[in-house]
Amino acid sequence: MALLRDAMKNGRRERMFNTLQWLAPQMSRLCALALEQGIEPAYVTELIRVRHLAPPSLEMRVWPWPVKIHTLGRFELLKDDQPLRVEGKTQRKPLALLKALIALGGSDVPENKLSEIVWAEESEGDVQKTFDVTLHRLRKLLGHDKAIQVTDRRLSLNREIVWVDLWALERHLTTVIPVERANVPDAAQLERTAPAVMDCIAATSCTTNPTLLGCCRYATG
Repeated sequence: MALLRDAMKNGRRERMFNTLQWLAPQMSRLCALALEQGIEPAYVTELIRVRHLAPPSLEMRVWPWPVKIHTLGRFELLKDDQPLRVEGKTQRKPLALLKALIALGGSDVPENKLSEIVWAEESEGDVQKTFDVTLHRLRKLLGHDKAIQVTDRRLSLNREIVWVDLWALERHLTTVIPVERANVPDAAQLERTAPAVMDCIAATSCTTNPTLLGCCRYATG
C-alpha cells in the first residue's frame, strides 16, 4: 500500500496522466484501490476522468461515475458527483422516462412499453416523435449521449457510465442469497458483503418513491 501511496502522491505532484506502459485495466484497479483507501482522492478522480477509465467493478459506489442515480428512499440524480437540479415542465417527461427505464430493469426495454407508462394518460398523437424528442432531452440532461443506448427500438442504460444504487444492491444480494440458502452458510462471504448491502439500503426502502413503485407494479402485472 505504501508503494501505491507514493505513486499517487508523485502523480499528483508531477500532474501525470500517462505512462510509457499505460495499461487501462490495471490502472483502473489501482485507482479503485486508491479511492477505497482514501489515497489522493482528488488526483485519482481527475486521472479517471481525464483517461476515461472504466470501473473494474459495477458495484463501486466511490468510483467517479459520470452519472449516479439514487432510488432507494429518494430519487436523486448526480452528474460528476454534483446534484442535478431539475426544474421546469420540459424536464418532467425525460425524468419520467428515466424512472420507468430503471423500474423495468434498465436493459433492453422496448420503447412501446416505456411509452405505455410515460404517456399512459395522454391522448394519441405522434408517439414516435414525442418519444424521440423526450429521449434527446434526457440524454442532454444526463450530459452523455452514450449513457442511454438504443438497439432495435430497445433502450438500455450504459452501466459503464451510469451507476444506480438499486442495481448495486441487487448485485450484492446475488452473492448473499445463494449463501444463505446453503446448508452450511459461508460466514466469511456474508461478513464481506454485509457492509456493502447495508450501505445500499441505508436510505430506506425504494417503495417510498411513488413513481418507481407505480412502474414496478406495471412491470409485474
